[in-house]
Amino acid sequence: PHFSQYSQFRMQRLDRDDPIYTHLEARFVKQVTRHRGPKDGDPHREAPQFKVTRIEQIYSKRLQDKYLAEVCDVAGLCERKAARLEVDAVRVASFDGLDVNEFLLYHGAPSGLITRLAAQGL
Repeated sequence: PHFSQYSQFRMQRLDRDDPIYTHLEARFVKQVTRHRGPKDGDPHREAPQFKVTRIEQIYSKRLQDKYLAEVCDVAGLCERKAARLEVDAVRVASFDGLDVNEFLLYHGAPSGLITRLAAQGL
């Protein structure tokens, strides 16, 4: 196989005592809601009960480079004067001293899909 930006990724398992793990676990569990299904017209079912067993961060150089280029573009377009948003999310900053309203993004995925997501992008 040829080396490319697509092959540059790594996954890191978060420790259960990591503040980001604690935050994500609480938010993920809180957002579980009742749902319909599996057929059209089925009544609402109770929210499923589950336990978070692990959280992994995926690092992709290609996607990180693409994201940082977009952050720079946004900073230039707003002349580094973005109006500060108050959002119920963890605030992050890609560059010291540059606040363009970046927030932690997360989503769950089936364990069998993780390696493919890491290698091909999210």
